[in-house]
Amino acid sequence: MAQSGGQSFERERWVDLAEIDHRGFYYGVAESPSFIPLYGNGLVHIEHIDLECDAEPDGSREDPRSQDAERRLNVMKDALRAEHEEANRAFFDTPLVRLLSWQPPVSAATPLRIKAERVSHQTYAAATTLLRRDDGPLREDFEVTPRRFDNPIVRGALGVELAVITSDGKLVLGHRGDASTDYRRKIVVSFGEGIDPRFDAEPHDDRLLNPRLTVARGLKEEFGIEADGSSAVFLALGAELTRMDPDLLGYIRVPHTSSELQGSLLAGRARDRWETQTVTFIDFSPDSVADLLAGSLRGDLTPPTAMNLVFALSHLFGESETERAMAR
Repeated sequence: MAQSGGQSFERERWVDLAEIDHRGFYYGVAESPSFIPLYGNGLVHIEHIDLECDAEPDGSREDPRSQDAERRLNVMKDALRAEHEEANRAFFDTPLVRLLSWQPPVSAATPLRIKAERVSHQTYAAATTLLRRDDGPLREDFEVTPRRFDNPIVRGALGVELAVITSDGKLVLGHRGDASTDYRRKIVVSFGEGIDPRFDAEPHDDRLLNPRLTVARGLKEEFGIEADGSSAVFLALGAELTRMDPDLLGYIRVPHTSSELQGSLLAGRARDRWETQTVTFIDFSPDSVADLLAGSLRGDLTPPTAMNLVFALSHLFGESETERAMAR
C-alpha cells in the first residue's frame, strides 16, 4: 500500500526517513498527520529495550542556547500554573524522563538502546505547550528538527502508549476528561503512561529503567487491573512532532474480559480515574478498527492512535489482512 506521499515501501528496502519526517503517517484510512515512527514498522517485536536514564537536572546539557530556553520555559511554567489554578486543576510536578537519543538494534539479539535524562512534569508541559503554540519562529530559533530530541527547548517525555486487548477480543478506548494536562476530551487507545524513574527502575541499578514496569503500573492506575507488563509487545518508537513528544507503541493482551475491566472502573479501583473518565469497547479486528479510523470519531483520536493500531493489526493479523481493511 502506498504511504507517505505515494511511495511504495517494501519490507527489505531502505528508506530515507528524512523524506517523510514532515508528512506524518498515512496508510489507507489510517492517518496520523503529526506522528511519525522513529524506529519500528509493526512487523517485528522489539523484545529488548535498554533504557538508560541520567539523573541530571533539567537543562544541564551544554548548549549555548540553554539559558534562553530555560527563561522561556520558566515563563511558560508560571503561565500554566496560573491557568491550572484558575481552572481548579492540579498541576503535578512529578519526575518523567526526557528522550535524548536512540540506537536501533543491529540484530534480533541486541536491544533498542535509548538514552534519557530526568525532566519534571511541569518543564515537560511548558516545553510541549511552547512548541504546540509556535507557528515557526521558536523552531527556527532553536533549530528544532524531527529526529533531534537533545535540543534545549525540547523536553519530550518518553512514555508507553499501548492498545489493550481484553480476553474476549475487545479493544479498549479510553476517553480522557477535562482534568488531564493534555489531549483533554480525546480518545486514547488504550492508555498512555509516562515513564517514572521513581517506580520504573530496575532493582539492581536505578539508572536502568524498564518500560514493562511502566505498563503494569499504567494498567493498575488507569483501569485498576493487574497484568504482567512483560507480556506487552512493543512494536515502535514514535513521536508526535507538534509537541516533539515520544512514545513506545504496541499492545498487550490482558487476562480480563471487557466486563471485568469496566467493573473495575465502576468499583473505583483505578487511581487515575480523573484522567480516563470512561471507556468504551470495539471488536479488535481489522475491519472494526478501520471503521473507527475512518469514522466520525477520527478527529477525536490522539495522534499515535492510527499508527499504533495499524502496527498492532499487522503484527497480529498480518500485512495483507491489515492492508485489505485499511484500503477502503
